[in-house]
Amino acid sequence: MSDTPENNKPDPEAASTTPETVQATPTTDAAPDAATAETPPQTTPETAKEVEAPKATEPAKAAEPAKKADKAPASPPAETAPAKKKCKCPPITPVLRAIKPWSWIASLIPISLAFHAAASFDGVERCGLTLLMLLACVLVQSAANLAIDLYEPRLGQEGGGDPQKLTRLQTRRLMLIFYLAALILAVIIVKSNTLLWLLVVFAALSSLLYSAPPLKYGHHGLGEIFVFINMGIIMTVGAHVAITGSFDLKVVALAVPVGLMAAGVLFFKTLPSIEADKQAGKKTLAVKLGKEKAIFFQRLLWPIIWLLMINLWLASLAAWPVILGLVTLPIHLLLVHRLRKTGDWTTLDGSTWLVRLQYFLNGVILVVAVTF
Repeated sequence: MSDTPENNKPDPEAASTTPETVQATPTTDAAPDAATAETPPQTTPETAKEVEAPKATEPAKAAEPAKKADKAPASPPAETAPAKKKCKCPPITPVLRAIKPWSWIASLIPISLAFHAAASFDGVERCGLTLLMLLACVLVQSAANLAIDLYEPRLGQEGGGDPQKLTRLQTRRLMLIFYLAALILAVIIVKSNTLLWLLVVFAALSSLLYSAPPLKYGHHGLGEIFVFINMGIIMTVGAHVAITGSFDLKVVALAVPVGLMAAGVLFFKTLPSIEADKQAGKKTLAVKLGKEKAIFFQRLLWPIIWLLMINLWLASLAAWPVILGLVTLPIHLLLVHRLRKTGDWTTLDGSTWLVRLQYFLNGVILVVAVTF
């Protein structure tokens, strides 16, 4: 049969088929995929875990690059210097606390007074020897302060572990070093003078036995007496003898008010601990007097000192500036007022600097008055 137009006309039924019908009838090639899509595979609990596991690890895997980015490449270890041996010397601050440099004015004033007395009365000036004597006195005084720390029970440091305090072994070693250094200086200064050697030995032993056994005379109310002798008479007179080579009673008159000043400083220092000393059986002068008599003693001591200084002016041993010691009268009145009004005397420990200032000012005034 030949192809005619009639035969080529489209079939109406075939033309009426819509695209939806065409899409709904899949070809034979796509049939297997459709069948698999319509029937989901059956999963067991084990396969479910395997399916879910990658989802749980996805955040961890995502976090791993961030962690690796945060980690900086490790730098090669720096070469460390070889460890140095630790010095066994005690640190500076505990040493200063132990030797108490603020107390050295008790050596500075009498030695300075002896130097100016030798220059004024005898016309002799020996600066180098005076400096050596001052250094020797400072060494002995520092050793005495260390002895107090060593032998006073309330100040024992062994086993305390306080970095601001020396151990008992360190304190003992420093004390011996200071005494030995002072002895070497004494040999240079004193030489063969018998009187000076007696004064040196007495001063050195009494500085140690203030708190050391067997005497511990500071526990028996004798501390102020020995301080008056050592830091007044012996230092001033002994230094003058070493400078001039001769003994002079006029220098003894100068030394008396200085010794009383030093004794007054020690007396006031014992007042804050009067109750503790009484309980510990330490019979200081303040403990023996009691509070009322201690106030009277403190009130009376400094007026006596000022009268003695004025008497030096009247005796032509010092010039008129000695009367300037009265400018420290307000300090004296303030201290007496605090003694009378303060119920708890332990708080007076913060006022000891005032009595040291009073001593320093009056001592300087006396030294200046002798130079005129």
